[in-house]
Amino acid sequence: FFSSRRRHTRYGTVTGVQTCALPIYIAQTVVEAHDGLEALDRAASQPFDVILMDVRMPNMDGTLAASQIRSSRGVNGSTPIIAFTASQINDIDARPFDQVVVKPIVPRDLLMTIARLVSYHSDQIAKVA
Repeated sequence: FFSSRRRHTRYGTVTGVQTCALPIYIAQTVVEAHDGLEALDRAASQPFDVILMDVRMPNMDGTLAASQIRSSRGVNGSTPIIAFTASQINDIDARPFDQVVVKPIVPRDLLMTIARLVSYHSDQIAKVA
């Protein structure tokens, strides 16, 4: 699943993509995708500040979807992608992700990870601009 939210926080404007039904109250607009193929369509159609993606999704797994988002060089080609998984994944499968979070998810840790990645990503964009 894939959802985007936007809200001004002390970390700046945060837009995210969410997997599972985990409530994250740092943004306001939500866009969901029910499988990896739909996630690709969503990622191609609008920019996000961060993408949260389950590793196991129907029709296309999260690793392949994240790899294709990265290789597309589209609006989310460099967007931070956080993977969710119920088990550890190997280094090769973890490559397209900026961070891997193992379930059960600790909300505070996830929020700190999002804040760190969005802040770093924003700094990198500012250096290029």
